[in-house]
Amino acid sequence: VAPSPRAAGGWGDMPSPQVPPPREAAEAALEGDLDPTMCQFCLRQDAQNDEGVLDVHYWRECPMLMLCELCEQVIEIATLHQHLQEECESGEAARAKAASIPPGRCGLCSADVGCVATDEDWRQHLLVAGCPENPRDSFRRFYPRAGRG
Repeated sequence: VAPSPRAAGGWGDMPSPQVPPPREAAEAALEGDLDPTMCQFCLRQDAQNDEGVLDVHYWRECPMLMLCELCEQVIEIATLHQHLQEECESGEAARAKAASIPPGRCGLCSADVGCVATDEDWRQHLLVAGCPENPRDSFRRFYPRAGRG
């Protein structure tokens, strides 16, 4: 039997993902109101979800998240501009890329998501309509109700 990938501190050769809390769910996280069987980003719910399953989902599958191509940190697509501008460890290259993303636009495909886009607006773009540049868009077929009440 192969050793558990978690025993090595990550998933095979992947480090354990450091996933930020969703922007609008931050208060719920502080209050402990988040459903442990639900992805807080795409709202996928699965009774089989546990910390390890969700880690893999965040790292490889969640269509609301991506790996920053410059620093390889898992980030929300909705916060790509902010990540590049303020957090990315790639310095000037990140700032230059951030400057190329117009306000209110998807940083992947430049679609208009609104200047004050909510998580619901981003779910509509990434899960329902589908971002043509999302590297995880193939998983969208598993989220037919994501983002809907």
